[in-house]
Amino acid sequence: MSDLNDRDIDAELLEAAKKGDINEVRRLISEGADVNAYDGSQDNSLYWAVKNDHSYIAKVLLDNGATFIAYESSRERHVLSKYEKVEAEHCKVSLHLAARLGDLKAVKDLLKKEAHTNVNAQNDKGQTPFDLAVDEEIKDLLQSVKEANDKLLEAAKSGNIGDIENLLNEEGKAQVNATDQYGATPLHLAAENGHTDIVNALLNEGADVNAKAVIDITPLLFAAQNGHEGVVKVLLTAKEIDVNTYPQALYFAAKDGHEGVVKALLTTEIDVKTLSKELVLAAQNGHEGVVKVLLTAEIDVNEYFRALFLAAQNGHEGVVKVLLTTEKVDVAAKDDRGKTLLHWAAEKGYTDIVNTLLGKGADVNAKDNYGETPIYLALQYGHVDVAKVLSEAKGININIADKNGKIPLDWAIDNKYDIVQSLLSKLADVNLADEGGRTLLHWAAERGYVEIVNTLLGKGANVNAKNDKRETPLYLAVESVRVDVVKALIKEGADVNKARGFTNLNDETYALLKNAALLEAAKNDDVDEVTRLISSGANVNVQDKDGRTPLHLAAANGHTKIVSALIKREGINVYAEDNKNNAPLDLARQNDYKEVVKVLEQAQKDIEALCSVVKNGNAQEVETLLQELLKRLLDDLPSIGANVNIVGEDGKTPLHLAVLLNKTEMVKILIDYSKNVNIVDEDGKTPLHLAAANDHKEVVEVLLKAEGINVNAVDEDGKTPLDLTTNEEIKTLLQNAEKTDLVDESSTDSKGDQEEDAGTQQKEKQEDNAQPGSDITEQEADKTVNSGSETQTEEQPSSFFGSLFSILMKPFSLIASFFGGFFSWLFGSDEPMQSSSESEQPVVLELPSDSGGNDII
Repeated sequence: MSDLNDRDIDAELLEAAKKGDINEVRRLISEGADVNAYDGSQDNSLYWAVKNDHSYIAKVLLDNGATFIAYESSRERHVLSKYEKVEAEHCKVSLHLAARLGDLKAVKDLLKKEAHTNVNAQNDKGQTPFDLAVDEEIKDLLQSVKEANDKLLEAAKSGNIGDIENLLNEEGKAQVNATDQYGATPLHLAAENGHTDIVNALLNEGADVNAKAVIDITPLLFAAQNGHEGVVKVLLTAKEIDVNTYPQALYFAAKDGHEGVVKALLTTEIDVKTLSKELVLAAQNGHEGVVKVLLTAEIDVNEYFRALFLAAQNGHEGVVKVLLTTEKVDVAAKDDRGKTLLHWAAEKGYTDIVNTLLGKGADVNAKDNYGETPIYLALQYGHVDVAKVLSEAKGININIADKNGKIPLDWAIDNKYDIVQSLLSKLADVNLADEGGRTLLHWAAERGYVEIVNTLLGKGANVNAKNDKRETPLYLAVESVRVDVVKALIKEGADVNKARGFTNLNDETYALLKNAALLEAAKNDDVDEVTRLISSGANVNVQDKDGRTPLHLAAANGHTKIVSALIKREGINVYAEDNKNNAPLDLARQNDYKEVVKVLEQAQKDIEALCSVVKNGNAQEVETLLQELLKRLLDDLPSIGANVNIVGEDGKTPLHLAVLLNKTEMVKILIDYSKNVNIVDEDGKTPLHLAAANDHKEVVEVLLKAEGINVNAVDEDGKTPLDLTTNEEIKTLLQNAEKTDLVDESSTDSKGDQEEDAGTQQKEKQEDNAQPGSDITEQEADKTVNSGSETQTEEQPSSFFGSLFSILMKPFSLIASFFGGFFSWLFGSDEPMQSSSESEQPVVLELPSDSGGNDII
């Protein structure tokens, strides 16, 4: 609409009056057009309405204050005559005009004709007759009637029958059809609020039973909408009531569930064939009683199905049961989503309705637009009882996949429902894959459902099936640390070399299996198994899906011996945190395992003291402290012993710290006490990496002379010590070390060659620190723990063992010789260590024998 400031609405009103456009006239008046504005000929809108015989427009203009003025000329006399007739006729019906003209007699006459007058009525400018009156006597009369009407309206609304009777009996006062600001009469208000006696009284006084308030609401509609059955029955007895309002009243009653009102209205002459809409609304809103009443109607069959579907969709089980009692239901019918009634009943969990529909022949395998069957929806929404009923239905096929390739059993497995085994017995194709290529065996293996895995394997599931990522069930089981499932899969012939498509993961899978078994052994307090697995290369800092290391699990379960054994292992991180930021010591304290707390607290004190001496002390102090730690261990007191490669709180071992601080003499002592000079820090760097990167030439020279030093070790970024140094002298030292073969080459793929020195020392060939490619959920503090350097042969004790033996351990020389290496003796292992020749054999996973032989790991 254009801006009013840019329009001449007075001119528009003149033009509308000339043309006889009543709607335009009313609109312009409401916008503020001047009804007495003149055109160029000094004629106003009322003049043109009268002249052109638009009497209805003239009456509207008069009600809104228009004044007729015409020139005294013979040409204008016929227009004036027309006006006088219009005015005389309009005064008879217009209280506004009579009040404005000051015609007291006309006002009184009009007030007696109550059906045609309303003292509260407003013209198009929002003015009442009182607002237009200039005569004081007329004003007083209108005011007194208005006050009486207001009292009558209030009494009708509140239900005060006494006030109603008094007001209606007072001569010349309240009007029985008076209206409030919304056009509601006393009859409207009494009907809306259920005052049956007042409704009777008002009807006896001539109240208009068909009076319309805003949006054409009649008293009957008010009563029906609010469920006032008694009022409805009274109103229906009125002779003048408009029967055309019955259907709308029935609509309101059915929608809002007013069963009594519906019954009352159905006693009238309503066409029952038109009640489809009412049935649908009642069903949709769950009004079971109304539905029962409406079932007697001859409703269109399509609307009947719509009502049934809406009731099922909105969870109104009682309504669905009522609708199913008729013979009109077609159990094969589908809604716009492709769902049958059985789909909706299954989704909502209506066991009784499911049984009823199955009894009527509903298709138990029907698919909706998404490929979902009723049993699929029942399991998806957790209605196991419904799923059990459906699973027993004749012809059930639980192997029907939705558009994403997911089948009902997937929901059952995911939610661990007790119906799983029953569904498995009805599985048609055990190797059906979803859109990601995952079979049920993939799902069960990843989640650790060993019973389901065994069942699927028994039904012929492909143990080496690969998903779209080339992952087999074995790979997922290993990755998720599902040890029991791994064993079951390997027993049935799972190929570790096909664990992930075309990549040969024999060594990787074996490493993962060892790590998984270590977690299990630590949890179960199996000291021998823990010792064996660590000796075979298991990662002491491996984490499970909750971020817990073997040390976490042992501490949390109070396994003191396991904790004591683990803290003496190289690379062990006593400060590691799980997914809830708990260190092993935190878990021991939470579970009040005092002995474990004592051991771990002492271990932390030991490593903190050692790291502190490395940072702030001298070489002699370091050696003194190490001997003190060993003596405490030999006295059977908590200690880390001579484990100089335990990880400190900053993620570095004492040897790393000494290298960083460029303390050459201290480095020499720590090397003498260390079994693994290639130990890595949290960044995967060996001491040689740090020495080279920081240009510590003398430290590099010391490290290159150390037994087993790996000059080609790579960190997490794939860098060797040579890659990190900018010092030309250090570069030359590293290059010469390679050329003269002064260092052993550690194998990074578990298949390196073994070389033995013919001199006074013998060296075992070691596996590289970390097993490659681990996909277990782990965040390893030490990612390259040297699995092969855990033990020494009898013939070759460490240099430290020799010096310590001569100083402290002479009485125990025979014992030490008997057990082999210093640390084998130190831990009291009664298990012979694997020889160097054995460690070089290819890793082979063998199935456990029927006679209960060695475990697969």
